[in-house]
Amino acid sequence: MRLSVLNGEVLETFDHAKIEGGLNNILANAMVLRDTASKGKKENYYQATMNTALLARADWKRSSNLESCYADVMVESIERNWGVVFGLKYSDSAMDFKKELDEAEGKLFKKRYLERLHRNRRDPIHLYSIAFSGKRCCVREVVEKDHQNTE
Repeated sequence: MRLSVLNGEVLETFDHAKIEGGLNNILANAMVLRDTASKGKKENYYQATMNTALLARADWKRSSNLESCYADVMVESIERNWGVVFGLKYSDSAMDFKKELDEAEGKLFKKRYLERLHRNRRDPIHLYSIAFSGKRCCVREVVEKDHQNTE
């Protein structure tokens, strides 16, 4: 499988299960567990993996490390006008990703990433929280309207 598996075919389905499957294939085929053995934040490795998987096409604008918040990635399609934000978290265990998915989801709204996409008039906007552990990940689609009245 190509490392750039999310370079269009999978990402533009906006199907969280397909995105998760594509990322799990990347992790299974391209990752060595020692890759995350550094003393730095493990999320940084996974952020680099996401950035590689989302190798920017000519009509994509990709951003990461927004607001000095590591482990978040934003992609904007200039041609098709959509926007996607991925909140990434590392989990010590692949058995239960729920806590990290919840934290990544909260970070999407706390860090106000949507404001930039709204300012750039992106529509539709897709949000995903992703928890990584070793060679596995879990992707959850996040619905913006569920958070509109809680901020």
